[in-house]
Amino acid sequence: MLHRLAWLLLLALPLLSLKCDDDDVIKPPQFEVTIRVTGTDLYGLGAELTVTSTRNILNPSAGPALTESFPTSISQTYPLGTFGLQDRVEASVAFRNVTCNSTLRPASNSKLLVEVLANGLVVGRAELTPTSSGSSFVCSPYWLSTTVGEGDDWD
Repeated sequence: MLHRLAWLLLLALPLLSLKCDDDDVIKPPQFEVTIRVTGTDLYGLGAELTVTSTRNILNPSAGPALTESFPTSISQTYPLGTFGLQDRVEASVAFRNVTCNSTLRPASNSKLLVEVLANGLVVGRAELTPTSSGSSFVCSPYWLSTTVGEGDDWD
């Protein structure tokens, strides 16, 4: 019996000598996500940025969120944190005081832009201007444009 145990130990010895270095482990991609917002001539429009995020869209939990209002103009970057392949970020810009039927309208040079950056690269953008249109633009109940980014699209 002792002989068999020694024999098994000798067979297992090469396996025990194998070592997995940290460099050999494949790590899932990580993305440093930031939100960049710029805007001009926003007087009276109720300009606003809203950011929500979801960790692990397969088993969701809330991630970092952000809401900011801008009375006149803005040029700011907000670090949101590190995200992975199964995470999602949604950023919206809105003119809360402008509705489809209101007389208040953005000035001809009004502009509000939000960009989602992953590791410094723009991966999504949404913009509001006096002529906004497109699939991410909604006029009711206020002017709103949204961009969505998911980790599996960022690599």
